[in-house]
Amino acid sequence: MAELLKVVIVGSEQSSWAYDEEARAKKWIREFMMDHPDYLYMSGDCPYGGVDKWVREIAKELNKSFKPFPPQKNKWYYYRKRNMQMAREGDLIIDLEPKGVTSGGTWTADYADSIGKITLRIGF
Repeated sequence: MAELLKVVIVGSEQSSWAYDEEARAKKWIREFMMDHPDYLYMSGDCPYGGVDKWVREIAKELNKSFKPFPPQKNKWYYYRKRNMQMAREGDLIIDLEPKGVTSGGTWTADYADSIGKITLRIGF
């Protein structure tokens, strides 16, 4: 059996999102997962909610394969280490951000670019 394509979906924490942006981002995640049912979805498991939480919830709701990457501690060093691990393990890294916002997800996509990974950046 072939290995699942690993898709990392990252982005801003909950406090960065306006209600309408959040609704569009959640809709995008849901539709992407429905259109790509046989992928392994991964995200950062950020304690501040946002994209990481939505990816987990939607993957569970749609019964998709999901792998969380929680940071070991709540300090940038550990988030950075975790983000690098996700970028290295993923086949496709997708960064979802409110318009004009950058986050650890943006950093992860930048790092993924630097190591030759395929990235997709979407602003809401």
